[in-house]
Amino acid sequence: MPVWAGGRRRPMPSLRPALGALLLVAAAVLAFYLKDPEASPSPGTAIAGPVERVVDGDTVLIAGNRVRLAGLDAPELGQACARADGTPWDCGAAARDRLRALLGRSAVSCGFRRTDRYGRPLVTCDLPDGSDPGAVLVAEGMAVAYGAYVAEEAAARRERLGMWQGQFVRPADWRRDRAGEDPTGNPSRFERLLGWLGQLLGS
Repeated sequence: MPVWAGGRRRPMPSLRPALGALLLVAAAVLAFYLKDPEASPSPGTAIAGPVERVVDGDTVLIAGNRVRLAGLDAPELGQACARADGTPWDCGAAARDRLRALLGRSAVSCGFRRTDRYGRPLVTCDLPDGSDPGAVLVAEGMAVAYGAYVAEEAAARRERLGMWQGQFVRPADWRRDRAGEDPTGNPSRFERLLGWLGQLLGS
């Protein structure tokens, strides 16, 4: 019904912008769920291309593919660790920044080993100098071993580097202790959809 104020008819707001945005989101959702599986990389192939974004200490967007480094677990963004003197530091942001520095913005090639239970590629990457960024992160104490890099973690522990300089909660335990979050740290399909929409809309 029209709304009257002071004897004048208040114009009704146009629904066209909202309807247009809703149709755009609906189309994006449909495209996400109907993506051709053959267009996606498969285990045993290489995922290569420019590093578009470093999401956190073990998750990277490469040529449109959101991948996770295999064999390690980095602290989450917002996770705090303690220095040797007990003062807190944001080890999650530090791990992300270190991985960003290692990868840079150049093209990178990663071997697609397998997928996790959420369908996310688990990869091992090679830097231009031939080094493995996953091994570097663990060796510097910016991530813990998670199926690989046991020797690198032992060296970081011994030298008290990165997170090993003081007290910290292992990333998997930190996630488990946060109410309502998946202890594996893997995104749900809905969360992956939101992330994909964000990439599509340029956020």
